Amino acid sequence: MLRDLQDALIRLPPGQRKALLLVAEQGESYENAAALCGVAVGTLKSRVNRARTQLAAMLQMENRHDLGPDRLMQAALQHSNAVASM
Repeated sequence: MLRDLQDALIRLPPGQRKALLLVAEQGESYENAAALCGVAVGTLKSRVNRARTQLAAMLQMENRHDLGPDRLMQAALQHSNAVASM
C-alpha cells in the first residue's frame, strides 16, 4: 500500500503535490504554505483538496478523508518529497 501511495503522489500535478506536502507532511498552516507557494490561501486550500481527492481516486478509496495524517501517509509524503527534489 505504501508503494501505491508513493506512486500516486508522484503522479499528482506539481502544484498540488507541493501544497499537500507543505500542509500534510511538513505541518505548515494553509497561510504559511500559501505564502511559500506565492498563491492565495483559497488557491492553496483548493490544491490540497484536489490532491487528496485525486489520491483517493487513484487508490480506489471511497473517502478522501481516509487519507489522514497517519504514519503511512507521512512516510509516503516524505519519500515523495525526496523523489520530487531530485
